[in-house]
Amino acid sequence: MHIFVCCAGGASSSMFCARLAQAINTTDENLSASFDTVDAVLAQSPFAPCADLVFAYGGIDAIRPATAYDFGSLFDVVLVAPQVRYLTPAKQAVLADYPTVVADMDSRVFGLMDGNRGYQALLDQLMTLDLMRGFQSGLDFASKRGDKDLELLVVGASRTDRAIETLTQGLAAQGIRTVQEHFELDKLFDFHPKTDFEVRLLFGARLTKPDIPKVARRIDGVIRFSDQKPAAPTWDARYRLPSVRLSPDLINKNADPTALLGAVTDFLLAADAVAQGTANVQSAFFETPPPAKKVKSFLGIFTYTVD
Repeated sequence: MHIFVCCAGGASSSMFCARLAQAINTTDENLSASFDTVDAVLAQSPFAPCADLVFAYGGIDAIRPATAYDFGSLFDVVLVAPQVRYLTPAKQAVLADYPTVVADMDSRVFGLMDGNRGYQALLDQLMTLDLMRGFQSGLDFASKRGDKDLELLVVGASRTDRAIETLTQGLAAQGIRTVQEHFELDKLFDFHPKTDFEVRLLFGARLTKPDIPKVARRIDGVIRFSDQKPAAPTWDARYRLPSVRLSPDLINKNADPTALLGAVTDFLLAADAVAQGTANVQSAFFETPPPAKKVKSFLGIFTYTVD
């Protein structure tokens, strides 16, 4: 079972997790516990041999739209320290599409900072929360290909280019409404459009390696304006995302707008066909399929996995 204990900056939650893990390991022969920073726990394979209870500590702001998949895929429970419990509803909203339970830490348990005295009270709370998680796990959560329209990265062009403005006008004339935005990782996920659209075009993406899996899980394709052919497969190719490489001449001020409109329209049709038939995006280059898991239970109430 993976538990994230979060406070304002991670200091008090680290002290709490350290004392709690020590108490569990020294007083309960049926359970083992470990603790580490939330970044370290997220970097570990959830299928590697580990303790029965894995505690992570850190600041509550680590949970945000861009990291929702990472937290929702790994953590069973998020426990919010008393000093930041005013943020609990916002973090529940961020993880609403996942079976992770976000709940306030019992003030008495956290305030004790005494692993031995808080140990049993915390286990009682975890048992209750795991029952809630079991119910949430049976719900039908939205996937990347849920009820949404095409979202595409555009590389090598700007939304203020005259050719792009003409392109969006031409698409609108065909009944394809677009929104054009500057790319921001959090806004990619935390998106609340004010008007209806069929295609979302995102410009100016500068992706780091940790950003790539997050972006690949969300977007539906990539449009590149470039004549250069890469020596190695691009990240979107490794994730098997639809992509197209168009000549920069198509966005020159003297270019024929109908040629750009035709090329982009053809790609939209191809990307939409893939999106309709794909439930998840995976890449062997970045994500190795996990081995088979064995499920065990503690007191017949909450469960954890081992190799």
